[in-house]
Amino acid sequence: MPLAQVVLAAVTCAVPLTVSLSPGRVSVEWLIGVRPVQVVVETEATLIARIESRDAVYDRLRALGPLSTALRRALNMAGINVVDVPVLANGRLELRYYLREQSLSQTVHRYGNVLKTYRQGFSGVLE
Repeated sequence: MPLAQVVLAAVTCAVPLTVSLSPGRVSVEWLIGVRPVQVVVETEATLIARIESRDAVYDRLRALGPLSTALRRALNMAGINVVDVPVLANGRLELRYYLREQSLSQTVHRYGNVLKTYRQGFSGVLE
């Protein structure tokens, strides 16, 4: 069930998703043809080697179970964020792990650039 929720969240956000499964762990026939999902069946050692080689660039790892210390160390060294909280049924809360927040702003002052005026008049010494 949590894997289906993660796949649904990734498909909803149109985020590429790589699902890494242990050999013989789960039946994944239902994932065949789901875009943008890629299924990789590998051992933990193979996953660690792939992360350390930096062949594939990942922003974060969504863990559905406990992670070993060696895997956490490899993820930390590669700069990959780990999300290991339980999968939430509330999409508003779960989808925040699949999106990047971006903020744009433009400030227009009535009397010009306030900071420029402040810097021109500043002649004191900071203590």
